[in-house]
Amino acid sequence: MSCNKNHLLTAGAFIGGLLAILGGILIPVGNSIIEDNVKKEAVIENGTVAYENWVLAGSPVYRQFWLFNVNNPLEIAQNGSKPILRQKGPYTYRVRYLPKINITVNLNNTISFLQPYCAYFEPGLSVGTEEDNITFLNLAVAGAPSILPPLLLPLLNNAIKQTNSSLFQTRTVKEMLWGYEDPVLKQLRLPDPHTGVFYPYNGTADGYYNIFTGRGNIEKLGIIDRWQGKGKLTTWQDPYCDMINGTDGSVFPPFIDKRKLLDFFSSDICRSVSAEYESSRVLKGIPVYRFMLPSKTFASPVDNPENKCYCKDPRFTRNCTMAGILDISGCKEGQYYTPCTILYFSLYVADTTVVVLLHNFMDIFIAFVGMPIYISLPHFLYGSEALKEAIDGMEPNEEEHSTFLDVEPVTGISLNVAKRLQVNIAVQPSNQIEVLSNIKEPILFPLVWLNETATVDDATAEELKGALISTMDLLETIQMTLIGCGCVIFLASIISLCVLKKNKTKKYDQSKEMTDKGISANHF
Repeated sequence: MSCNKNHLLTAGAFIGGLLAILGGILIPVGNSIIEDNVKKEAVIENGTVAYENWVLAGSPVYRQFWLFNVNNPLEIAQNGSKPILRQKGPYTYRVRYLPKINITVNLNNTISFLQPYCAYFEPGLSVGTEEDNITFLNLAVAGAPSILPPLLLPLLNNAIKQTNSSLFQTRTVKEMLWGYEDPVLKQLRLPDPHTGVFYPYNGTADGYYNIFTGRGNIEKLGIIDRWQGKGKLTTWQDPYCDMINGTDGSVFPPFIDKRKLLDFFSSDICRSVSAEYESSRVLKGIPVYRFMLPSKTFASPVDNPENKCYCKDPRFTRNCTMAGILDISGCKEGQYYTPCTILYFSLYVADTTVVVLLHNFMDIFIAFVGMPIYISLPHFLYGSEALKEAIDGMEPNEEEHSTFLDVEPVTGISLNVAKRLQVNIAVQPSNQIEVLSNIKEPILFPLVWLNETATVDDATAEELKGALISTMDLLETIQMTLIGCGCVIFLASIISLCVLKKNKTKKYDQSKEMTDKGISANHF
């Protein structure tokens, strides 16, 4: 009987050890299965899950706008008073709801495409209608001294006076964002007298992208190879600042390492930026890594020497010591027109070129394409105190105004994104423009800040959990169960064997003692 128990316990120890070892083996095997499946389905090519979501985003993407209403326009224009601004918003538009077009698969494992941009107003997600009135800067007037040679300023001044225009104007939200016919530009007989913070918008795109599909090298998935046919920018005239790094921010190569930066390129600001790991979170039951745009992104070259090549105008940056702003006046490098019947917007309001055409020495057409636009984070978050002190109404806080991405680390998919930027115009005094003559010193004047946001919808989240998270959880459960049960059986069998051996030894000792006592008794 004892022999049978011994064999059973030995077999139990063997089986328990085997189960524990099997559970341990399943860890790399399971990880390998998941990794192979992700590598297969993450490739951007027809027939994969990634391709369908890439062509057309499954979750809605919105752009929310907060417009800065000027509360004291007369005091500013007449006395050079400190601007008092109050934000109004959000005014929300749905964007990126059209699929990518002109998709071309290339031989070098890249894919080319255009993303048509249109915007559709969402009244249910807005504080008012597109017909709400906003008092803001007269764009054609405010930016003139920065883009026109002094010789032409009297001409502009006459046009302003003839049209009874002033430094500020009141227009609808729709007009401010998407464009309106400007009387000054019309007086100057421009071919297109329209202007607006995001004009032109209808049926445009920011250019052709050429990105790696991940075929052959999954680590290159989504990485931009070329933009507008070029492997680098020409905006900044510097090898470092003109680099196009990373993806477009919608997807990253899978198997994210939180110790590394996430690089992505933003055509809105014509530069690449890097996001840093901030924390691990759970979004709709899915573990994600939150990456945030750090304060050093728009830091002055004094604090971040890498930003030196982004500083182009020492007037508004105090010799490149001002933090929190980016001059994108030279950002516009070309536009593409795509089929779109509603609205489009993009931060393409800048180009430093001023074209003067003389026709019979009489008709003068001035093409304003160089508005002095500066980008910052909303309310000058992380910016120099001087920027915030110059404007009444700036109340920056990280929770509302920072940019972040919540990325699922296994697939590299961005599940929750908030890209936040503020559009400012540089206004400077001018003795040749009467409506600017009372401005005391150059100032960066906020126009609007926006939040482009997208969050994975419930259906997509459940699909992702079922396809990936549930599989990972099941494998982990099996692994832990095998390891746990195997260890318990192994330890229980070993302990039982030890107890059995101890009892057997004890019985043997007792028997031997009794035998010895019997021999001694017989001897006497």
